[in-house]
Parts: sequence; structure tokens; C-alpha cells
Amino acid sequence: FLAANERPEQLYLQNRLEFLARAVPFSARIVGQEDMIAPPCSSVLRTGLDGARLYADGLLVTGEAAGSSSPLFGAGVGKALETGELAGRVALEALAAKRFDAAFLARYQERINEKYAALYRSQNKAQSWLHTPAQLNTLIRKASRQEKLRHKLAAVLNEDLPPTQVLSFWTFFLP
Repeated sequence: FLAANERPEQLYLQNRLEFLARAVPFSARIVGQEDMIAPPCSSVLRTGLDGARLYADGLLVTGEAAGSSSPLFGAGVGKALETGELAGRVALEALAAKRFDAAFLARYQERINEKYAALYRSQNKAQSWLHTPAQLNTLIRKASRQEKLRHKLAAVLNEDLPPTQVLSFWTFFLP
């Protein structure tokens, strides 16, 4: 979608919007009718709490700023709300203790890690199995023929089952 001379960090979103308007003609009535206050831009979404330090003196980081979006699905609203709720609870504890130093607020990162680390590790591993269209197509073909696999994938989507219990070498190479 990008011409060789375009800078991706500046034009990627604009090009996607223009592509959408061409590919889905009725969307052209929506795309571009807003009053732009600045050119659209985008960046890579950090996921899975990867590389995030979620606290500092007087600060708790939540949502996409914390990298709480799913590494497998890219979904982030639910996890943003959940991390915000955890931050709120730690903030209440900080207010009660009158302590806003990083050492006290570190409990927020500990709680986030306790709650999400295993899930995100599993999603990262599963994502590595689905990094090509061919692998994803194979999974979809198998799921269309196997009700048990469809139920397991639904459980993964609902976060009731770790993806690594469904997606592995054997998922792709056993009938």
C-alpha cells in the first residue's frame, strides 16, 4: 500500500483509509468527511506487557500504554479496563498508606504479572504458530471439519483455555 518514497510512520494509516475507500465504495462516504486537525498517523502496537515498566514515583501505567493488548488477537479494550481497575485498587492502597513512591507502587506490576503473565506467554507462543496465512488457513480448514477443535478455539477466544493447549505442532500436522 505504500509507495517507495513514502515514510510508513507518517502515511501508513492514511494509505489504509484510502485503500478502504477504494475497496469498499460505500465507506468512501465516511472516510475523509471528518474535520482533520492533523494528518492521521499510526505506530506499532506493543502487546503482552512486553518490556513495560508499569510504575514510577507517583505513576501507574495502564491499558495500551502498558502494552496490555493481546499478543494473539490485538484486542485491548477489556485488558485496558482491567489494568485500570487494578491500578485504581493500588492507588487506593497508596492513598490509605500515604505512599506514592515507586517501591510501594511496584505491587501494581506484581499483580499485573500474576494475573496476565501466563496468559500472554501462551498467546505469544500460539501467535508464533499462526504467523503465516498458510498456517491460519490450515487451522481454519481443520476447525471447519472438527467440532471439538472449534469448541477449543472458542474457549481460547473467551480466554477460558490457554492457546497453547490448542495450538501446537500437532494441531497442524495431525489429521
